Parts: sequence; structure tokens; C-alpha cells
Amino acid sequence: MRDTDFSAYGLAYVGTTIVYLSDTSMRHYFKITDQGDFEKVKNHITFGSDTPIGYTEKGGNIYFELKNIAAADLDKHYTLKIGESEYKYSVLDYVKACLSSDKVRENTKAKLP
Repeated sequence: MRDTDFSAYGLAYVGTTIVYLSDTSMRHYFKITDQGDFEKVKNHITFGSDTPIGYTEKGGNIYFELKNIAAADLDKHYTLKIGESEYKYSVLDYVKACLSSDKVRENTKAKLP
């Protein structure tokens, strides 16, 4: 997602996390760089459907979250669409990136699904 330019929508990509406690969720974090541009697109953000998704503000950033990803769907690619920009990502894409990163601690890697 780092290669996708979201600046036309008043957003800068910050990162992605996976929450895997009782269920699995995928969160894509952004910083709002232009509130006016973001206002124009904020009701047109989806996870590959016609239903707009909301966002949560946390720590000066916002995130879009896809919840309740089934274990059988960890390899399924979900599409985050912001305006005309689309990005496909799966939980296993995240896991692969973490396992190959030298920035992730070994004890964290051992906890990945």
C-alpha cells in the first residue's frame, strides 16, 4: 500500500496491523493531510462493496477496519477502495511482510497466526 498515492484524498498511508485475539481484524492506518480533500471522499470508502465504511481516530491517525475475518479466509484478498484508488491485501500478506522484516522482534514473529 505504500506505493499507492492517497494524497488526492487528503490521506497519507501510515501502516497496517492485524488484530488477532478472539477474532481477526485488519486495520489500515492513515494520517489526514488535507481535511477538505478527505471530507469529499470519506463517505466513499469501502472494503470492496457498495457499503461505505466508517473510520476510527486513534493517536492522531485514523484507521479503517475489516472485522471478523474467518480463519478459512486469511489468504483472501480484500479490497480497500478510497475514491478511485484500490488496494488489495490479505492477512497472510501482512504475516509474510512481518516474517521477512528485520524490524519485527522474533518473539512477535513467533505469535503470528
